[in-house]
Amino acid sequence: CVQRHLFAHTLLHAYKREEIIPVNTFPRYLSKNPTFTLRIDSIFDTFPDARVIVMIRNPYHAIPSMVSYIQKCWANFAEPVVPRPFRSELQNMCSYHYTYPHEYRETHPKLRNQIAILHYEDCKSNLMDSVTHLYKTFFSEENMEILPDRPTMDLIEIDQIRSKNFVSSHSYSTIDTCGLTETEFEERHAEAFNIYPRYKKICK
Repeated sequence: CVQRHLFAHTLLHAYKREEIIPVNTFPRYLSKNPTFTLRIDSIFDTFPDARVIVMIRNPYHAIPSMVSYIQKCWANFAEPVVPRPFRSELQNMCSYHYTYPHEYRETHPKLRNQIAILHYEDCKSNLMDSVTHLYKTFFSEENMEILPDRPTMDLIEIDQIRSKNFVSSHSYSTIDTCGLTETEFEERHAEAFNIYPRYKKICK
C-alpha cells in the first residue's frame, strides 16, 4: 500500500506541476504477485509498457508445494473430510501457470521483449547471469547503459552467495500430495513438461 501511495503521488504531483519526468528517473511500480502470471493479457491491456517477469520453478517442487500449502489453509479454517481438498483442481491451475505465459509469448510476438521467463534454479545458481538476461530481454543493445550500477551489482553478488547456500527444509512426494506416481505426474502435466523438458525425470 505504501509503494502504491508513493508511486501515485509522485506522478500526481508531477502532473499538477506540469513537469516532464525524465525516462531514467521515471518511477516504476514493482508488484511481486505470482497470481498475475495468469493475468498477463489484462496487465498489458491496462499497462501497455509493462514488463512481466515469469518465475518458473520445477513442477516437481512447485505443484506439490501448492497442494500442501492449500491443505494447511483448509486445516486452519475448516475440517476437511478428505486429506487434500481440491487437489485435482489445484493441479490444473498450477499447470496453467506454466503453459499460459509461454503460449501468450508465442501468440503475441510484439510483446515478447516485455515478458521475461526466469527459472528459479538458474537464479539460485547464478543470480548475476539471470539479472543480465533480464535486462537483455527488456532493453535493446543501445539502451544497455540502464544496467544496474556497481553498488547494485555488488549487492546482487552478495545475494548470489546467499542463494547458492540456501537449502529448503521442505520435501514433497507426488504420491502423498497429488496422489500420483512420478510417471503419472509427468503425464498429468505433460504440456508443462514439454515446454520445460529440463524438469523431466521419467518421460524423456
